[in-house]
Amino acid sequence: MTVLEPHSTHEAIPASLVRYGDDIARWTVTIPTLRHDGLDYIRGQHIWVLAAPQMLDATHQALARASTPQALRRRRGADIDYSAITVTPWQGDGPLDA
Repeated sequence: MTVLEPHSTHEAIPASLVRYGDDIARWTVTIPTLRHDGLDYIRGQHIWVLAAPQMLDATHQALARASTPQALRRRRGADIDYSAITVTPWQGDGPLDA
């Protein structure tokens, strides 16, 4: 499996989004994928909503999940496009499942 270079810069997180304890911040992490199939390139993505104190923590959690054998099988061996990962504050409400 080919691994693309990780993006090396991270945006600053507004202090209002950094929370701890029961009111921990929630993040939507989107990890794009790319798979070569004959002459075609097939794009896909993993999307997770995660609770984490900082954006970088959520990114690490999502990458750990994307590295499992189950995730690799689900994306049919597609490579992770590290340069295009996005992390945004979650816009939903209600509890998250672990």
